[in-house]
Amino acid sequence: MVRVYLPVGLQNRDQIMNLKRYYTWSPNSIDTSLEYVPMLWGERQIERWMDTINQTIRTRKATHALGFNE
Repeated sequence: MVRVYLPVGLQNRDQIMNLKRYYTWSPNSIDTSLEYVPMLWGERQIERWMDTINQTIRTRKATHALGFNE
């Protein structure tokens, strides 16, 4: 299941039909036709990220990545 949280101002599904990419708060993607944008979220994920990011880029054809700085 994919949850879509609509930003303020987007009131109906027709307004999000141009959705192109998605990300998760983990290095894992989901099965969808949307482009996956991997996200490194916190230092606990660094080792897993380093082990999997190249394969994720190849298999999911990711063109962007997100970092988290808080």
